[in-house]
Amino acid sequence: MPLTDEDIDRLAESLASKIKTHVTNSEIVLHSMEHEATGSARITNPAMFENLGVPCHCFRYEDEEYCFKKGAIGLISPKRNPEQIAKCKIRVPAEEGVARRFHRVKEAIGTAHKEWEEEGGDLKKWWEKTGEHLEKAGISV
Repeated sequence: MPLTDEDIDRLAESLASKIKTHVTNSEIVLHSMEHEATGSARITNPAMFENLGVPCHCFRYEDEEYCFKKGAIGLISPKRNPEQIAKCKIRVPAEEGVARRFHRVKEAIGTAHKEWEEEGGDLKKWWEKTGEHLEKAGISV
């Protein structure tokens, strides 16, 4: 008896829920910086991002779901990026602690972004401010 699309979806979700993924501080910083700057993910490999078989790694923060996926830099969420989150057919829970690290990174980057906007500056200044505030927060990348 052949498998239906629903059977395949259930099997994929079951397998995906068992996958553990490790997310480095560098990855969280990179995804968070793009999210802070643009509010969405920047697609770097459209074929990979569009592939519904490539899982999204997701976590919850302040009652909102955030995901990241190979083929993109930045975070996506149902609230801010419904067109991008639609590419997350398979959602894998990100490792425990990602939401906590995201909070610390988000605060540091948010402060850096605010100072950068107030002072004006180019991309180099943006990276300098971000590095300065990540260091102050004790976040190494």
